[in-house]
Amino acid sequence: MAVANLLFLESPAGVGYSYTNTTSDLYTFGDARTAEDSYAFLVNWFERFPQYKHRDFYIARESYAG
Repeated sequence: MAVANLLFLESPAGVGYSYTNTTSDLYTFGDARTAEDSYAFLVNWFERFPQYKHRDFYIARESYAG
């Protein structure tokens, strides 16, 4: 039996179910900002859930993630 964990990250801030606590984030967007935010999220997520740090990690993308 195979077991997997799946994490969805929507970006940039303000699209879909994503949100921000800082209104100005909704007006400062672009590829560089989205990449920085995504990286910061993943670093913080792995710090909060260290049990996943040593597992295989794959990134798949869709739409804007291209």
